[in-house]
Amino acid sequence: MDASTRKRPLSARGAPAQRAAVNAEGRFIAHWDEFVEHRREVQRRFSDAFALVEERQEAEARLSRLCHQLEAEVDRLSRQGADLASRAEACEDRQSMQARCMESCREVAEVLREKVQRTVQDLAGAIASLRAELAEDLEHRHESMLEALRITDRGADGELERRLGELSDRLGTGLMELRGEVDGQLRDLRRRAEAAARVAAEAAGAEADARLRDRFVE
Repeated sequence: MDASTRKRPLSARGAPAQRAAVNAEGRFIAHWDEFVEHRREVQRRFSDAFALVEERQEAEARLSRLCHQLEAEVDRLSRQGADLASRAEACEDRQSMQARCMESCREVAEVLREKVQRTVQDLAGAIASLRAELAEDLEHRHESMLEALRITDRGADGELERRLGELSDRLGTGLMELRGEVDGQLRDLRRRAEAAARVAAEAAGAEADARLRDRFVE
């Protein structure tokens, strides 16, 4: 029997299969290690992606809260701006009203001042006229007395001169008293006019304040 036709032993026939199994196992182990490494890399990437998503979600939540806060702040500032605008308008109205009241008070005071000045001027003119009339009357009387003295007897010159002196003194005293009375009346009238002007100004101011208060109440 030929040696080539003889059957190989089992150990000889199983060697290639064993080597193939060992090679397959080696390749499987190598691929398994690569698979494990790849799975770890994928898990790490998934973990990074999940962490990034969570960070983005947290950032979106913070941004949403910030937007709500900004909207609330904008609303508050808008209300404050409207309030300040209304207050500014009220202040402008109050200032314009006060300006009108002050203008009316100045007009009233100017009218009263003009009236007082006209009254004082009229009184001064009347006093000047009265003084001129008194001086003229005194001069006429003095001339009349001098004429009477020239006509009368020389023996009565002393008596007439004495009486003339007394009359002149009386007239001078009366003129001074009249001047003092007129000056006193003029001062009294001036005080009354000034008091009336002050009262009118106070009344105008009180009326303006009352109008202003009524306006604020409305």
